[in-house]
Amino acid sequence: MLKKYEFIVQNRGRKSDFLKKYEIAENLLDSQQEIFAISNSSKEIQASLDIKQLRKRRRENFYNCS
Repeated sequence: MLKKYEFIVQNRGRKSDFLKKYEIAENLLDSQQEIFAISNSSKEIQASLDIKQLRKRRRENFYNCS
């Protein structure tokens, strides 16, 4: 996600390099044979999210980008 942020927000790197790394990551995920459980730290983060606020911000972003 850091590379995506750097590419999109900071305009660092070349699009072709980013897309190649993205494709490699997608292929790794697609070839994954095992199922993994969510980590405890991820559960804690998820439990602390303000879902109503997230929905509000996503809707605002959608309307701002339309």
